[in-house]
Amino acid sequence: AFGTPHRVVVNGPLGEIAVPVHSFVDVAQPDAETLQVSAKCGGTTRLGKTMWGTTKSYIANAVRGVSQGFRKDLELQGVGFRARIEKADGALYPVETLVLRLGFTNELQLPVPPGIEISCPTQTTIAVFGFRKRQVEMVA
Repeated sequence: AFGTPHRVVVNGPLGEIAVPVHSFVDVAQPDAETLQVSAKCGGTTRLGKTMWGTTKSYIANAVRGVSQGFRKDLELQGVGFRARIEKADGALYPVETLVLRLGFTNELQLPVPPGIEISCPTQTTIAVFGFRKRQVEMVA
């Protein structure tokens, strides 16, 4: 960012997300229901237009994330491929682990990061849910 960085904070029933806003972009709230995103340069520079679109998408994803959340469904395909969730009591809080049997000699154990919920409706399907789109896609 070329100027003083600022951010937009989006609150909802699933959590709170702070979206960084580039100095080329102006965000205004004309009323309680809408946000107005515009380029400070009037859309004349390529960077201004690019950052306007990127910021608009980030804010739209944050609003959807804190209100509805994001979900990715994965399906395991292969002979003997299985998935399950194990819950163990940790030192400070319960720890969930995704256990995958994918044809290796040992099972893969992946800890579930905070802010992500993973469920296994069947042995071959995995559902990943969270309010941060990028984090859900990284886990999936």
